[in-house]
Parts: sequence; structure tokens; C-alpha cells
Amino acid sequence: MSRLSNNYIKIRFLVVSIIMLYSCSSTSIICDSPTPEKSVSLMEYVEIGGIKQCVVIRSYNTDNPILLYVHGGPGTPELPLLRKFNSELEKHFTLVYWEQRGTGKSFNSKLFKNLQIDDFVNDGIELTNYLLKRFNKEKLIIMGHSWGTIISTKLVLKHPEKYHAYIGIGQIVDMKQGEHLSFRYTLAKAKEENNIKAIKALTNSNNPEYLTIDGNTKWYKQLKTQRKWLTYYGGVIHKQKDFSEYSKIYMKSKEYSLFDMVRFARGSVLSLITLWPEIMKVNLMNGCTEFQIPVYLIQGKHDYNCPTELVQEYFNQISAPQKQLILFENSAHNPIFEESERFNEKVVEILLK
Repeated sequence: MSRLSNNYIKIRFLVVSIIMLYSCSSTSIICDSPTPEKSVSLMEYVEIGGIKQCVVIRSYNTDNPILLYVHGGPGTPELPLLRKFNSELEKHFTLVYWEQRGTGKSFNSKLFKNLQIDDFVNDGIELTNYLLKRFNKEKLIIMGHSWGTIISTKLVLKHPEKYHAYIGIGQIVDMKQGEHLSFRYTLAKAKEENNIKAIKALTNSNNPEYLTIDGNTKWYKQLKTQRKWLTYYGGVIHKQKDFSEYSKIYMKSKEYSLFDMVRFARGSVLSLITLWPEIMKVNLMNGCTEFQIPVYLIQGKHDYNCPTELVQEYFNQISAPQKQLILFENSAHNPIFEESERFNEKVVEILLK
């Protein structure tokens, strides 16, 4: 074979590889709406906070209330999981999936220099205003998961007039105390099984040193070690020891291309490293308990990522026109995905209230 032919094959392979990597993602059309003229299924980039951020909007009928979902992390968008497990909600709400700045489809490596929690809160109110104007609504329902509960809680406390209700899943309360409880649970489970490998790895994390970011250059590695074994012992996903099943859903998602997966990975790491020192100072027990709108906390019984006992304490301190703590017996940190059928039913019940 000539050198020219070899070069042609190499170039063709490279072009095909690039096309596959950057292949366009999309969201499927809703075909079975009883009111097709009022249905919507779109993926768009909206300028929020001066930068383009990806928003996916899906609804069988845009007359339905808006439900804005604020994903966890920081830096862990959950669009493929929501499409897999929670598409039922699209029949009852105008469901809005927001890929937050710096991650997933909204990844931008230039955003991490001075990134702060308030940037996301400001983005959230700007997106809220955009949605209310676009769909001619006065209020919407906001639902946050894990890290997203920090953003959502701050939003509804600051702008209660814009929200019908707040739904918190895996609610963050007092980060430092939560991490202590999480570490103790993980180490106790390892000792219970006499898992020498886990005990050694966790002991080397030298709790509570890994909670002290200042002056500790190993905190990120130590945190990853703790999360690895926490996941193994069911404190994140009750009946799974890792994220392999969830990862397959991302890889098969129509909404995510290979390029999106690369951006997801980069954004997840950079978001965590940048924001974690500030997140560790969060304690919603202080000044974040007086709500002017209904509050619903949905919590997995086995959650030790955001320990359930702290969520119970926080719930007891909350003052709101209406409040409810809903426990999921067979879930850990992700009842929205672990018990999705019951979760969807409960959220529709909240809508009816």
C-alpha cells in the first residue's frame, strides 16, 4: 500500500473519530401528548450570568406548573438519569433540567478562578426569571438534590415570592458535622467486616484532618478515598457498591455525546476542587430555617452522604407554612433514582397540594 493511501486512511480515521467525539446530542420529541400544540421538548443554551448555560425543557403541556431541577455535585449534572428514571414528571410539569455553570454541557474551563456559591444562586434567580417570563407564570416549584439543595434553599429564602414550594432531596445541613458522621459510618462498616484494605485507607485519611482544607494538600485525595468506601458500604446508593450501572446510563444517553462525557469529567473534578473549601463552611442550621413557602424534604433512610439524622434535626428546626419529611426505606442518597416510581408519585402528590 502506498504512503499516500496510508495517510488517507489515517486522516479518514481521525475525521471519523472527531465526528464521533463531537457528535451532536439532542432530546427526543414528545409524541404522545394529548395536547401536542402545547408540548415542548428542547435543548437550548441560555445566557445566564453572562455565560451560555445548557437548559433542557420538556413538557406534555406547558400550562402545567414549572418544576426546576437543580442537580448535585458540585459539578455532577444528572440529565441522563432524570430522563431514564423521572420522565413521568414531564406529564405533570414543565420540567426544566439546568446544567450548571462549569460542568457537563455548560463546561467552561475559564470559570473556575473565582467560582463561589453565590454565583450559582445568582444564576438560579436569573434562570427563574427567564422561565417565568417565557411561560407566563408567576411562580415555579424548585427541586434540589444534594449540592443543589444549598442553591435551592438560598434561592427560596431570598426570593420566596417566586416559588410555590421547595423540594429537597438528600438535603445538605451542616457540612462539617455531616462529614464527621459520614466518615464514622464508613470506618465502622469497614471494621464490622474486618476489611483491612478499607480500614487502612480510611485510617490514612486521618479524620478529621481531611475536613481541614487549609494547609492540607492531601484533602482531595482523602475525600475521594472516603467517598469510595462510603459508596461501597451503601451510604450513597443503598443496593449498589459503585456507580457502574449509572455510568452505563450516561454512556447510552441520547442527550449526552462522548464530548459531553469528557466535559462532565473535567467539570466534576474542577468544580469540586474549587468549591469544596467554601461548601465545608455551610451550615443551614444557622439562619436558614425560616421559610415562607411549603418545604418537602425527601430523604433516603440509608443516606450517609448527607446523613439522615442531620436532615431530621434540620426538619425539626424548620418553620414553614407547610412542611413534610418523606423517608424512603430502600434508598440512600439518591431516592429520586433508587425508588423512582414512588418518588415520582410523591412529587405529583406535592403538586396536588
